[in-house]
Amino acid sequence: MPVKRIVLGQLWQEQNTFSPVKTVLEDFEQFGLYYGDEIIERFSGVNELGGFITALNARKDTRIIPSIRAWSWPKGNVSPVTYKFLKDEITGRIRKAMPLEGVLFSFHGAMVSDSQFDVEGDILKSIREETGMDIPVAISCDLHANITHDMLKYADYIEGYHTCPHVDLFRTGKKAALIFSELLDGARLDTGFVKLPLITPARAHDSSRHPFKTLFGWLEEIEKEPGIKGASLFPVQPWLDVPQLGWSVIVYAEKDCADPQAAAEKLAKRAWDIKDDFFLDELTPEQAIEDAGRMEKGLMVVSDSDATTAGAPGDNSIMLEAVQKAAPGFPVLLCFIDPDIIKACVKAGKGNKISGLIGGKMDNIYSSPVSISGTVTDIVDGRFEIDGHIGKNYFDMGRMAVIQDGNINILVAEKNGPFYEPTVYRNAGLDPLDYRMLVVKSPVGFRYAFEDMADSIGMIQHPGLSSSDLGLFDFKNIPRPLYPLDSIKELKI
Repeated sequence: MPVKRIVLGQLWQEQNTFSPVKTVLEDFEQFGLYYGDEIIERFSGVNELGGFITALNARKDTRIIPSIRAWSWPKGNVSPVTYKFLKDEITGRIRKAMPLEGVLFSFHGAMVSDSQFDVEGDILKSIREETGMDIPVAISCDLHANITHDMLKYADYIEGYHTCPHVDLFRTGKKAALIFSELLDGARLDTGFVKLPLITPARAHDSSRHPFKTLFGWLEEIEKEPGIKGASLFPVQPWLDVPQLGWSVIVYAEKDCADPQAAAEKLAKRAWDIKDDFFLDELTPEQAIEDAGRMEKGLMVVSDSDATTAGAPGDNSIMLEAVQKAAPGFPVLLCFIDPDIIKACVKAGKGNKISGLIGGKMDNIYSSPVSISGTVTDIVDGRFEIDGHIGKNYFDMGRMAVIQDGNINILVAEKNGPFYEPTVYRNAGLDPLDYRMLVVKSPVGFRYAFEDMADSIGMIQHPGLSSSDLGLFDFKNIPRPLYPLDSIKELKI
């Protein structure tokens, strides 16, 4: 039996093109830059890569050739030098592995470089320049991917997450690999695709609630139709100033066995009909603090407009200013990324007083540094492991410190990381249940960890780089018209 040589890998990062903080190679090194067999050793049971490996190992005729796993936390655009390095690594390893029978890759789908709007499409094109168009190439993507014409042209199959918070990474990878496996054996697909002139705030992208739950219920109905091999909905994250921005629907069917275009258009029209359900009422910082004050006990978890999982820098100071002004009679825990304050805490030492300016240094677009004065109650190592909704991951947030000023408590980190995860707080000796209000930096992902723990959840709207007020952003490159930035009376497909 001839052995089929398959290259697999992962390049995963979500951009916020409005963030002034660029992504460099050290960001990928911080969260995991691995090569070759090390990928098999670390990820055989984890996330999309684990799904790939499991499905391919079930075959008796494949040889997996792992290339690169590059994963970074959401941030501003990738620097051209970093992007060239990553692209060259991928194409170079594929070139070295030739001849091949297929390529299987995990992307985010919303990755942007200062030198390239469509990173995934550009890399797929480069892969095809090495392999030609005759072998199958399949990819998995986050459901917040911005699907482009080049992604569709150069990938034979694209599978997206079906959940948010994203708890189906392994499923997504395995499904992509199973369809890829059929393509290896000679199967062919017809594709249906619709691009919607629509972006929506990410806070309503919650698959346990309407409207997201409703949409993905319809998606699952389509997948059960005769002849349909796969269907994905991509309600793109909105903080991307790129051409071709908008929601996408992709449906795949066995060759000449169904009408995937009709199915894609059906789901697209349904999505359009309920689009306004994605625009939720939100609280001001002052309203959220007042709501927490009316609680007799329990924990209120609030999501602000500075979500690091949406590529915001994590140092917006507006919520802290509101808490300082309110001087609440209950304990509040906020979090910041601020290397300067960490240095000051380390210099002062545990148990000693510190004064300084925090925040507004990276996000100096919507906020300014705020004066703080308090006691450094702890300094800890920010290296730890979590096993949350995105699977098992190792994090290095640098040094972390806790500052207390009366009822105001601030967890400060040197580097970015998952502030939506209780492990981050417990690593610093903090129990979220000891506070009346906890400010997390996540639009949706925090729900997986805190939904059962919290007595109340609040969505706070203020100027920030992950604001739900999409009119706040100066889009220059997007297609027009685009709802809700423009009025569109009727959807034309």
